[in-house]
Amino acid sequence: MLLVILMVNVPQQASAEDSSSTITVMFHQPHGTQMEDIIHLNGTSNAPLRNASWSVVNISGATPTTVVSGPYLTTVQPVSEDVFEWNLTVEVGNLDCTCFVSIEHIDEAGHHENWHVLLYLGTSHHRPVFLGEWNQRGVQGLTSTEDASSSELITESSVITYPMVLAPGSTSITMVSAELCEAPYGVCLAEPVVVNVPFELVDGDLRLTVAPGNMSMDEGVWNMAFTAVDEFLRSTGVQRTSFVYDASPPTVALVADSSVLEREEFNVYATIEDGYIGAEFTYTWTIVDDNDVRRAPSDAEFVSSNHLVLNLTKQGSYTVDVAVRDRAGLTAVSSLNFTVLNQPPTARISVDGRVFSELGQLTVDENGGWEINGNLSTDNEPVDYLWVVNDDRSWRGLASLNQEHFEQAGVHRVELIVFDDDGATHSTVLELEILAAETEETADSLAWIGVVLLVGVLVGVLTVRRRSSGTQSLPKWTVSPTTSHEREPGAPPHHDATVEEDEARG
Repeated sequence: MLLVILMVNVPQQASAEDSSSTITVMFHQPHGTQMEDIIHLNGTSNAPLRNASWSVVNISGATPTTVVSGPYLTTVQPVSEDVFEWNLTVEVGNLDCTCFVSIEHIDEAGHHENWHVLLYLGTSHHRPVFLGEWNQRGVQGLTSTEDASSSELITESSVITYPMVLAPGSTSITMVSAELCEAPYGVCLAEPVVVNVPFELVDGDLRLTVAPGNMSMDEGVWNMAFTAVDEFLRSTGVQRTSFVYDASPPTVALVADSSVLEREEFNVYATIEDGYIGAEFTYTWTIVDDNDVRRAPSDAEFVSSNHLVLNLTKQGSYTVDVAVRDRAGLTAVSSLNFTVLNQPPTARISVDGRVFSELGQLTVDENGGWEINGNLSTDNEPVDYLWVVNDDRSWRGLASLNQEHFEQAGVHRVELIVFDDDGATHSTVLELEILAAETEETADSLAWIGVVLLVGVLVGVLTVRRRSSGTQSLPKWTVSPTTSHEREPGAPPHHDATVEEDEARG
């Protein structure tokens, strides 16, 4: 039988709700001191307790009740540096109770601290007390925020120890019982059952043996409310504790895609089962690449403790390992293999957003301010560029070319090759025709040619007109019918009259 002892400690002389406090208050009277008519307490502190108040709380019944209180201690005297003696004297005639006397201090920041001591006042209404009752006063059950993370761990047989104070005249405890229910989130899943708990009282400590196998407890998160009865059948208050019973390791499985592309986000889920509601786990993740380099996920890769989002930039085979540890320290391990694939790049040549197909053609002016781009080439990672012109010149690392990269006009074969970091490549070719720009000398030559042509045209027109005018008849003399110069018969019809006149004149 495995024996585990869990200790629940309550300070004998004083307690503070804030364990980080720099103020210490000690009582000279032990828990369980009996007083009648007058409460007289004293002790020491490391602070002057100027803002310390006090109260007397009756816990004889089920509900704690404040019966008397005051704003100041009776006296506080400095003894030495950082040492003060304090005194509290209160008349409580005819008060019979099991009571806590509490000293409360409020600092300048408004923080509250409490120190207390258990007293039996008068001669009746006394009962045994779990000292942990004071910290649970007014608590009827676990709150919803109490879960496995704040629970005690038990095994097949565990011993839990609680400090206890017996009432005056009592020497023993005769029975300990517990109300038991499974409560993974602070709320019982079913009605509590009452079980008797084996116990032993040793030097003011009540040792309880909790054996899940004898208490019909399956693995899970359980709430137990203990009460003890002394030989005079006087019962304690309730000591509440949450336990986790976990005797078997968890099972774990990893879920993810078997292959993904570089720089593509993908999810890895760990599915864990430990056999009960409210189980809590600790995860240790490891990512191993194909060079056997191991690393833990970065903070950015964690979505939750059982969920990763990975975005890997190198192709290859990878393994994700996860080790899951439960509250009992039992561990399960799972591994998952997957492959990261490289996505080859695609080369694209574009001009002003227009993408050219393979062996596309483009005509531009030599001084047109144009530019051919490769920045529309696609890949899921950065690429490098290599331009090859006419198979005799090349540029690497440039995303674009312009007219400055071409020495003369004409038709050029332009090839763009893109590379990714895994060495994958792709290329495309463009036929680029660059039209020569007009020079000043050419323009002058064309102007002279134009002038010569114009002159030639004018000369031709004049020549044609002259020839046309030479073929027309000159005006003839008109001869009246009475003239003596009649045309002789047989004369040519187009005979010039002027000639005739000259001949007549001898």
